[in-house]
Amino acid sequence: AQEETEMIVDMELRNKSSGKIIRNLTRLQTTIGMGDDQVPEQLEEIMSTLRIGEEIEISGQSHLFTDSRTEKFYPDIPSNETISFFVRLVWYKDPPNEGRLQPRERIKEAIRWKEIGNQFFKKGNFKQAQSKYWHSIDLISGLHPIRYKLYHGIGLDRREIAEQFFSPVVDNKGNILPKEYQLAQLKCRVDNYNNLAACNLKLGEFKEARERCEDAMLFAPDNPKTHYRKGFAHFGEGDTEGAIGCFKQTYKLLPSPDIEMLIRTTESYEKRETEKSTEKWAQFSKKLQANYARLSLDGFAEKNEDDYIKNQRMYEMEERANQMKLDRKNHSITFQLPEQPQPGGRLPLEPSSFQDYGQAQVPSGKPTISEADDIDREPRGTDNDLTLEEQKPKFCRSPRAGVEEEWEQLFNEDVYYPPS
Repeated sequence: AQEETEMIVDMELRNKSSGKIIRNLTRLQTTIGMGDDQVPEQLEEIMSTLRIGEEIEISGQSHLFTDSRTEKFYPDIPSNETISFFVRLVWYKDPPNEGRLQPRERIKEAIRWKEIGNQFFKKGNFKQAQSKYWHSIDLISGLHPIRYKLYHGIGLDRREIAEQFFSPVVDNKGNILPKEYQLAQLKCRVDNYNNLAACNLKLGEFKEARERCEDAMLFAPDNPKTHYRKGFAHFGEGDTEGAIGCFKQTYKLLPSPDIEMLIRTTESYEKRETEKSTEKWAQFSKKLQANYARLSLDGFAEKNEDDYIKNQRMYEMEERANQMKLDRKNHSITFQLPEQPQPGGRLPLEPSSFQDYGQAQVPSGKPTISEADDIDREPRGTDNDLTLEEQKPKFCRSPRAGVEEEWEQLFNEDVYYPPS
Protein backbone atom coordinates (compact mmCIF):
# COMPACT_ATOMS: atom_id res chain seq x y z
CA ALA A 1 0.00 0.00 0.00
CA GLN A 2 1.05 3.60 -0.55
CA GLU A 3 -0.01 7.03 0.60
CA GLU A 4 -3.69 7.85 0.11
CA THR A 5 -4.65 4.18 0.14
CA GLU A 6 -8.16 3.74 1.53
CA MET A 7 -8.56 0.94 4.11
CA ILE A 8 -11.22 -0.71 6.25
CA VAL A 9 -9.84 -2.44 9.36
CA ASP A 10 -11.02 -4.07 12.58
CA MET A 11 -8.97 -2.76 15.50
CA GLU A 12 -8.97 -3.73 19.16
CA LEU A 13 -6.98 -1.95 21.88
CA ARG A 14 -6.03 -3.85 25.05
CA ASN A 15 -3.96 -3.41 28.18
CA LYS A 16 -0.82 -5.50 27.65
CA SER A 17 -0.44 -6.70 31.25
CA SER A 18 -4.08 -7.33 32.23
CA GLY A 19 -5.53 -8.11 28.78
CA LYS A 20 -8.45 -5.74 29.45
CA ILE A 21 -10.11 -4.36 26.31
CA ILE A 22 -9.85 -0.55 26.25
CA ARG A 23 -11.40 0.12 22.81
CA ASN A 24 -13.01 -2.06 20.17
CA LEU A 25 -13.43 -0.53 16.69
CA THR A 26 -14.94 -2.54 13.84
CA ARG A 27 -15.07 -1.59 10.16
CA LEU A 28 -12.94 1.49 10.79
CA GLN A 29 -12.31 3.49 7.60
CA THR A 30 -9.00 5.30 7.27
CA THR A 31 -6.64 6.65 4.61
CA ILE A 32 -2.90 6.03 4.80
CA GLY A 33 -0.68 9.11 5.16
CA MET A 34 -3.44 11.73 5.04
CA GLY A 35 -3.56 12.72 8.72
CA ASP A 36 -7.20 11.83 9.37
CA ASP A 37 -6.19 10.68 12.91
CA GLN A 38 -8.36 7.57 12.85
CA VAL A 39 -5.35 5.47 13.90
CA PRO A 40 -1.88 6.43 15.21
CA GLU A 41 0.74 7.30 12.60
CA GLN A 42 2.96 4.44 13.79
CA LEU A 43 0.14 1.97 13.00
CA GLU A 44 -0.36 3.39 9.50
CA GLU A 45 3.21 2.53 8.53
CA ILE A 46 2.68 -1.12 9.56
CA MET A 47 -0.87 -1.40 8.19
CA SER A 48 0.40 -0.45 4.74
CA THR A 49 2.15 -3.85 4.57
CA LEU A 50 -0.91 -5.99 5.39
CA ARG A 51 -2.89 -8.25 3.06
CA ILE A 52 -6.65 -8.75 3.21
CA GLY A 53 -7.55 -10.98 6.17
CA GLU A 54 -4.13 -10.68 7.79
CA GLU A 55 -4.01 -9.75 11.51
CA ILE A 56 -1.11 -8.33 13.50
CA GLU A 57 -0.36 -7.21 17.06
CA ILE A 58 1.59 -4.04 17.82
CA SER A 59 2.63 -3.29 21.42
CA GLY A 60 4.34 -0.36 23.11
CA GLN A 61 4.00 2.31 25.78
CA SER A 62 1.08 4.64 25.13
CA HIS A 63 3.21 7.79 24.76
CA LEU A 64 4.94 6.26 21.71
CA PHE A 65 1.74 6.38 19.63
CA THR A 66 1.07 9.89 18.25
CA ASP A 67 -1.35 11.62 15.90
CA SER A 68 -0.68 13.91 12.95
CA ARG A 69 0.11 16.77 15.38
CA THR A 70 2.84 14.58 16.96
CA GLU A 71 0.80 14.64 20.16
CA LYS A 72 -0.12 11.66 22.32
CA PHE A 73 -2.89 9.69 20.56
CA TYR A 74 -4.58 8.49 23.78
CA PRO A 75 -4.05 11.24 26.37
CA ASP A 76 -6.36 9.51 28.89
CA ILE A 77 -4.08 6.44 29.11
CA PRO A 78 -1.00 6.78 31.40
CA SER A 79 2.21 7.32 29.43
CA ASN A 80 4.09 4.40 30.97
CA GLU A 81 1.26 1.90 30.44
CA THR A 82 1.95 -0.74 27.78
CA ILE A 83 -0.89 -1.22 25.31
CA SER A 84 -1.46 -3.63 22.41
CA PHE A 85 -3.23 -3.09 19.10
CA PHE A 86 -4.83 -6.04 17.31
CA VAL A 87 -5.45 -4.98 13.69
CA ARG A 88 -7.03 -7.02 10.86
CA LEU A 89 -7.28 -5.69 7.30
CA VAL A 90 -10.77 -6.11 5.81
CA TRP A 91 -10.53 -4.12 2.55
CA TYR A 92 -8.30 -1.61 0.78
CA LYS A 93 -8.23 0.43 -2.42
CA ASP A 94 -5.05 1.83 -3.97
CA PRO A 95 -5.03 5.41 -5.29
CA PRO A 96 -5.07 5.99 -9.06
CA ASN A 97 -1.81 5.62 -10.93
CA GLU A 98 -0.37 9.13 -11.10
CA GLY A 99 1.97 8.18 -13.91
CA ARG A 100 -0.99 7.86 -16.28
CA LEU A 101 -2.45 11.26 -15.49
CA GLN A 102 -2.67 13.88 -18.23
CA PRO A 103 -0.45 17.00 -17.75
CA ARG A 104 -3.43 19.12 -16.68
CA GLU A 105 -4.41 16.55 -14.05
CA ARG A 106 -0.82 16.23 -12.87
CA ILE A 107 -0.63 19.96 -12.20
CA LYS A 108 -3.92 19.89 -10.29
CA GLU A 109 -2.74 16.86 -8.32
CA ALA A 110 0.55 18.59 -7.46
CA ILE A 111 -1.35 21.61 -6.12
CA ARG A 112 -3.58 19.30 -4.06
CA TRP A 113 -0.57 17.59 -2.47
CA LYS A 114 0.92 20.97 -1.67
CA GLU A 115 -2.28 21.89 0.20
CA ILE A 116 -2.12 18.59 2.11
CA GLY A 117 1.43 19.48 3.12
CA ASN A 118 0.18 22.87 4.34
CA GLN A 119 -2.32 21.12 6.61
CA PHE A 120 0.45 19.05 8.21
CA PHE A 121 2.58 22.20 8.57
CA LYS A 122 -0.22 23.97 10.47
CA LYS A 123 -0.50 20.97 12.78
CA GLY A 124 3.22 21.18 13.51
CA ASN A 125 4.08 17.86 11.84
CA PHE A 126 6.93 19.20 9.72
CA LYS A 127 8.36 15.81 8.70
CA GLN A 128 5.06 14.72 7.15
CA ALA A 129 4.69 18.15 5.53
CA GLN A 130 8.09 17.75 3.89
CA SER A 131 7.14 14.40 2.37
CA LYS A 132 3.98 15.94 0.82
CA TYR A 133 5.88 18.90 -0.63
CA TRP A 134 8.49 16.61 -2.20
CA HIS A 135 5.72 14.45 -3.67
CA SER A 136 4.18 17.56 -5.21
CA ILE A 137 7.53 18.52 -6.74
CA ASP A 138 7.95 15.02 -8.19
CA LEU A 139 4.57 15.30 -9.92
CA ILE A 140 5.59 18.57 -11.59
CA SER A 141 9.06 17.37 -12.48
CA GLY A 142 7.53 14.55 -14.51
CA LEU A 143 6.17 17.16 -16.94
CA HIS A 144 9.71 18.12 -17.99
CA PRO A 145 11.83 15.19 -19.18
CA ILE A 146 15.42 16.20 -18.44
CA ARG A 147 17.90 15.64 -21.24
CA TYR A 148 21.03 14.49 -19.43
CA LYS A 149 24.39 15.04 -21.04
CA LEU A 150 27.71 14.09 -19.54
CA TYR A 151 31.08 15.79 -19.91
CA HIS A 152 33.91 13.53 -18.75
CA GLY A 153 31.54 11.81 -16.34
CA ILE A 154 30.15 15.03 -14.82
CA GLY A 155 26.43 15.70 -15.15
CA LEU A 156 24.47 18.93 -15.40
CA ASP A 157 24.72 21.42 -12.55
CA ARG A 158 21.70 22.76 -10.67
CA ARG A 159 21.21 25.79 -12.92
CA GLU A 160 21.41 23.73 -16.11
CA ILE A 161 18.86 21.29 -14.69
CA ALA A 162 16.57 24.18 -13.72
CA GLU A 163 16.74 25.52 -17.26
CA GLN A 164 15.14 22.27 -18.43
CA PHE A 165 12.02 23.15 -16.44
CA PHE A 166 11.54 26.48 -18.23
CA SER A 167 10.54 24.66 -21.40
CA PRO A 168 6.77 24.90 -22.07
CA VAL A 169 4.55 22.07 -20.82
CA VAL A 170 2.77 20.11 -23.54
CA ASP A 171 -0.02 17.54 -23.44
CA ASN A 172 0.18 13.97 -24.72
CA LYS A 173 -0.50 15.15 -28.28
CA GLY A 174 2.35 17.69 -28.21
CA ASN A 175 0.15 20.78 -27.86
CA ILE A 176 1.39 23.53 -25.54
CA LEU A 177 -0.85 23.97 -22.51
CA PRO A 178 -2.54 27.35 -21.88
CA LYS A 179 -0.58 30.04 -20.06
CA GLU A 180 -2.51 29.62 -16.79
CA TYR A 181 -1.29 26.02 -16.52
CA GLN A 182 2.27 27.08 -17.27
CA LEU A 183 2.17 29.69 -14.49
CA ALA A 184 0.35 27.35 -12.10
CA GLN A 185 3.02 24.64 -12.26
CA LEU A 186 5.81 27.22 -11.88
CA LYS A 187 4.12 28.83 -8.86
CA CYS A 188 3.50 25.43 -7.30
CA ARG A 189 7.17 24.52 -7.64
CA VAL A 190 8.37 27.79 -6.06
CA ASP A 191 5.84 27.48 -3.23
CA ASN A 192 6.96 23.94 -2.49
CA TYR A 193 10.62 24.99 -2.23
CA ASN A 194 9.69 27.90 0.04
CA ASN A 195 7.55 25.64 2.21
CA LEU A 196 10.36 23.08 2.45
CA ALA A 197 12.67 25.89 3.60
CA ALA A 198 10.14 26.84 6.27
CA CYS A 199 10.05 23.22 7.50
CA ASN A 200 13.86 23.12 7.62
CA LEU A 201 13.93 26.33 9.66
CA LYS A 202 11.42 24.89 12.13
CA LEU A 203 13.54 21.75 12.48
CA GLY A 204 16.81 23.71 12.83
CA GLU A 205 18.19 22.46 9.49
CA PHE A 206 19.65 25.79 8.37
CA LYS A 207 21.92 24.50 5.61
CA GLU A 208 19.05 22.60 3.96
CA ALA A 209 16.81 25.67 4.32
CA ARG A 210 19.36 27.82 2.49
CA GLU A 211 19.65 25.24 -0.30
CA ARG A 212 15.86 25.09 -0.77
CA CYS A 213 15.77 28.89 -1.00
CA GLU A 214 18.49 28.78 -3.65
CA ASP A 215 16.43 26.21 -5.57
CA ALA A 216 13.41 28.53 -5.46
CA MET A 217 15.53 31.48 -6.67
CA LEU A 218 16.41 29.57 -9.83
CA PHE A 219 12.75 29.87 -10.87
CA ALA A 220 11.72 33.11 -9.10
CA PRO A 221 14.74 35.26 -8.18
CA ASP A 222 12.59 38.22 -7.07
CA ASN A 223 10.37 36.43 -4.57
CA PRO A 224 10.57 38.38 -1.26
CA LYS A 225 9.50 35.36 0.80
CA THR A 226 12.47 33.39 -0.51
CA HIS A 227 14.98 36.10 0.43
CA TYR A 228 13.30 36.49 3.82
CA ARG A 229 13.66 32.81 4.72
CA LYS A 230 17.14 32.60 3.26
CA GLY A 231 18.11 35.44 5.61
CA PHE A 232 17.02 33.39 8.62
CA ALA A 233 18.92 30.39 7.23
CA HIS A 234 22.10 32.49 7.01
CA PHE A 235 21.53 33.75 10.55
CA GLY A 236 21.10 30.20 11.81
CA GLU A 237 24.40 29.23 10.16
CA GLY A 238 26.16 32.13 11.90
CA ASP A 239 26.48 34.27 8.76
CA THR A 240 25.08 37.55 10.09
CA GLU A 241 26.38 39.56 7.15
CA GLY A 242 24.62 37.26 4.67
CA ALA A 243 21.40 37.50 6.70
CA ILE A 244 21.48 41.32 6.58
CA GLY A 245 21.98 41.22 2.80
CA CYS A 246 18.95 38.97 2.36
CA PHE A 247 16.78 41.10 4.64
CA LYS A 248 17.77 44.24 2.73
CA GLN A 249 16.87 42.53 -0.55
CA THR A 250 13.51 41.56 0.99
CA TYR A 251 12.88 45.19 1.98
CA LYS A 252 13.82 46.31 -1.52
CA LEU A 253 11.28 43.94 -3.07
CA LEU A 254 8.56 44.46 -0.44
CA PRO A 255 9.06 47.50 1.84
CA SER A 256 7.67 46.93 5.32
CA PRO A 257 8.26 48.47 8.77
CA ASP A 258 8.70 44.99 10.22
CA ILE A 259 11.47 44.15 7.75
CA GLU A 260 13.15 47.51 8.45
CA MET A 261 13.07 46.78 12.19
CA LEU A 262 14.48 43.30 11.52
CA ILE A 263 17.40 44.81 9.58
CA ARG A 264 18.23 47.24 12.40
CA THR A 265 18.00 44.50 15.00
CA THR A 266 20.30 42.20 13.02
CA GLU A 267 22.82 45.00 12.40
CA SER A 268 22.95 45.89 16.10
CA TYR A 269 23.44 42.22 16.94
CA GLU A 270 26.31 41.97 14.45
CA LYS A 271 27.91 45.10 15.92
CA ARG A 272 27.77 43.72 19.46
CA GLU A 273 29.20 40.38 18.38
CA THR A 274 31.97 42.10 16.43
CA GLU A 275 32.93 44.19 19.44
CA LYS A 276 32.98 41.12 21.66
CA SER A 277 35.07 39.23 19.15
CA THR A 278 37.51 42.15 18.75
CA GLU A 279 37.92 42.43 22.51
CA LYS A 280 38.52 38.70 22.89
CA TRP A 281 41.07 38.68 20.09
CA ALA A 282 42.85 41.65 21.68
CA GLN A 283 43.08 39.81 24.99
CA PHE A 284 44.33 36.70 23.25
CA SER A 285 46.95 38.68 21.30
CA LYS A 286 48.13 40.35 24.49
CA LYS A 287 48.55 36.99 26.21
CA LEU A 288 50.31 35.59 23.18
CA GLN A 289 52.81 38.47 23.01
CA ALA A 290 53.49 38.22 26.73
CA ASN A 291 54.36 34.56 26.38
CA TYR A 292 56.03 34.80 22.96
CA ALA A 293 59.63 34.64 24.17
CA ARG A 294 59.03 31.53 26.24
CA LEU A 295 56.88 29.90 23.56
CA SER A 296 59.53 30.48 20.92
CA LEU A 297 62.11 28.67 23.05
CA ASP A 298 59.93 25.56 23.07
CA GLY A 299 59.42 25.37 19.31
CA PHE A 300 56.08 27.17 19.04
CA ALA A 301 57.47 30.15 17.08
CA GLU A 302 56.97 30.35 13.33
CA LYS A 303 59.94 30.53 11.00
CA ASN A 304 59.39 34.05 9.69
CA GLU A 305 59.60 36.05 12.92
CA ASP A 306 62.61 38.27 12.10
CA ASP A 307 60.66 41.52 12.44
CA TYR A 308 59.31 40.58 15.83
CA ILE A 309 62.77 39.55 17.08
CA LYS A 310 64.26 42.85 15.88
CA ASN A 311 61.55 44.82 17.63
CA GLN A 312 62.09 42.78 20.78
CA ARG A 313 65.83 43.52 20.71
CA MET A 314 65.21 47.23 20.15
CA TYR A 315 62.86 47.25 23.12
CA GLU A 316 65.47 45.51 25.30
CA MET A 317 68.18 47.97 24.20
CA GLU A 318 65.98 50.94 25.07
CA GLU A 319 65.24 49.46 28.47
CA ARG A 320 68.93 48.86 29.08
CA ALA A 321 69.83 52.42 28.02
CA ASN A 322 67.23 53.85 30.38
CA GLN A 323 68.58 51.70 33.19
CA MET A 324 72.15 52.91 32.48
CA LYS A 325 71.03 56.54 32.68
CA LEU A 326 69.35 55.84 35.99
CA ASP A 327 72.44 54.08 37.39
CA ARG A 328 74.76 56.91 36.29
CA LYS A 329 72.50 59.40 37.98
CA ASN A 330 72.75 57.38 41.20
CA HIS A 331 76.53 56.95 40.72
CA SER A 332 76.33 53.21 40.82
CA ILE A 333 76.86 50.49 38.27
CA THR A 334 75.19 47.20 39.09
CA PHE A 335 75.00 45.46 35.71
CA GLN A 336 75.62 41.75 35.69
CA LEU A 337 74.09 38.73 34.03
CA PRO A 338 71.73 36.68 36.16
CA GLU A 339 73.26 33.49 37.44
CA GLN A 340 71.99 30.34 35.75
CA PRO A 341 72.00 26.94 37.41
CA GLN A 342 74.71 24.73 36.03
CA PRO A 343 73.99 21.33 34.51
CA GLY A 344 74.41 18.50 36.93
CA GLY A 345 73.13 20.40 39.95
CA ARG A 346 70.96 18.82 42.58
CA LEU A 347 67.15 19.01 42.31
CA PRO A 348 65.36 21.09 44.93
CA LEU A 349 63.22 18.05 45.83
CA GLU A 350 64.03 14.45 46.63
CA PRO A 351 62.95 11.73 44.15
CA SER A 352 60.20 10.59 46.53
CA SER A 353 58.48 13.96 46.12
CA PHE A 354 58.03 13.31 42.41
CA GLN A 355 56.26 10.06 43.08
CA ASP A 356 54.03 11.63 45.73
CA TYR A 357 52.63 14.17 43.30
CA GLY A 358 52.18 11.76 40.42
CA GLN A 359 54.80 13.39 38.17
CA ALA A 360 57.46 11.86 35.94
CA GLN A 361 59.55 9.16 37.60
CA VAL A 362 63.14 10.03 38.45
CA PRO A 363 65.78 7.33 37.96
CA SER A 364 67.55 5.99 40.98
CA GLY A 365 70.81 7.53 41.97
CA LYS A 366 71.82 11.14 42.12
CA PRO A 367 69.09 13.22 40.40
CA THR A 368 70.28 15.64 37.72
CA ILE A 369 68.62 18.23 35.53
CA SER A 370 69.39 18.91 31.90
CA GLU A 371 70.15 22.29 30.39
CA ALA A 372 66.80 22.31 28.54
CA ASP A 373 64.87 21.77 31.80
CA ASP A 374 66.78 24.60 33.45
CA ILE A 375 65.80 27.46 31.10
CA ASP A 376 63.16 29.11 33.23
CA ARG A 377 64.17 27.88 36.68
CA GLU A 378 65.62 30.49 39.01
CA PRO A 379 68.29 29.56 41.57
CA ARG A 380 66.63 27.91 44.53
CA GLY A 381 67.74 27.71 48.11
CA THR A 382 67.76 24.66 50.28
CA ASP A 383 64.78 22.44 50.89
CA ASN A 384 64.09 24.28 54.12
CA ASP A 385 63.53 27.56 52.19
CA LEU A 386 60.55 26.06 50.28
CA THR A 387 57.06 25.94 51.68
CA LEU A 388 54.81 22.95 51.17
CA GLU A 389 52.77 24.87 48.58
CA GLU A 390 55.97 25.70 46.64
CA GLN A 391 57.00 22.05 46.61
CA LYS A 392 53.88 21.02 44.68
CA PRO A 393 53.81 19.95 41.01
CA LYS A 394 54.99 23.26 39.50
CA PHE A 395 58.56 22.37 40.53
CA CYS A 396 58.10 18.77 39.42
CA ARG A 397 57.30 19.55 35.79
CA SER A 398 59.56 20.81 33.06
CA PRO A 399 59.01 24.32 31.64
CA ARG A 400 57.79 22.71 28.41
CA ALA A 401 54.88 21.09 30.25
CA GLY A 402 53.86 24.43 31.74
CA VAL A 403 54.06 26.14 28.36
CA GLU A 404 51.93 23.48 26.69
CA GLU A 405 49.34 23.75 29.46
CA GLU A 406 49.16 27.53 29.09
CA TRP A 407 49.01 27.22 25.30
CA GLU A 408 46.09 24.81 25.60
CA GLN A 409 44.36 27.21 27.99
CA LEU A 410 44.75 30.03 25.46
CA PHE A 411 43.12 27.93 22.77
CA ASN A 412 40.21 27.06 25.04
CA GLU A 413 39.09 30.69 25.20
CA ASP A 414 35.50 31.50 24.16
CA VAL A 415 36.84 33.40 21.15
CA TYR A 416 37.09 30.10 19.26
CA TYR A 417 33.39 29.38 19.64
CA PRO A 418 31.37 31.82 17.49
CA PRO A 419 27.71 32.38 18.40
CA SER A 420 25.26 29.97 16.82
